[in-house]
Amino acid sequence: MIETDGIFTEFHNYSLGEPLRIELIASESSATKARALSALRQKVLCVTIYSGADTKEFCRLTATLPHKDNGELLQRCIAPYAGKAVKVMLEVAPQDHKTLLYLIEEFYDQPRKMRLEISPESDLPTKQKAAPKAKGEFGHYWKRMYESTMLDALDLRLWLDCDMDSRVPEVWEKLHGAFGVKSLSFVSPEEAARKFTEANLPGIAAIARRLGESEET
Repeated sequence: MIETDGIFTEFHNYSLGEPLRIELIASESSATKARALSALRQKVLCVTIYSGADTKEFCRLTATLPHKDNGELLQRCIAPYAGKAVKVMLEVAPQDHKTLLYLIEEFYDQPRKMRLEISPESDLPTKQKAAPKAKGEFGHYWKRMYESTMLDALDLRLWLDCDMDSRVPEVWEKLHGAFGVKSLSFVSPEEAARKFTEANLPGIAAIARRLGESEET
């Protein structure tokens, strides 16, 4: 029997593009369980996340181990990291995008240990060749915008009809609506700066321009 409960990890990295992905570092004590996840390569996984040793569930995600287009498991999605720790990459289901934002806010921006309980939900559907998903070229730029201080700015929140008690993922979702897109990866730094300037948000426009210029260097 594969034991994949009680895997203690810390957030390492994430991608908000398509597909959504997170990278976690499993501690040395959880390394064996983390490596055992490779046996679930053909499964859709239910990932229940707790804060450290807390017994109250923080959130739940549907995820898989990342695969290449030909169906092979992505290399190094489970790999040694810094000695005896193990890095694990998970691909998060699109419908859990908002939940992933909450997870990033709580565990990436304020680093602390997570405990994972992972169980198989179903078999991966047989992949049929499909048209490539539409994906913008500015994903990295918007990841940096997300990590900046702009989402905490009062003037931006007022523009988006959010108050200071609104959580960052809610502000981020409303920002998509303000630009009229499902993915901000299609919005260029120039377009972002122009939109913020037109909205009389000079400070946010300055951040947009500065990060856009640094993308070009």
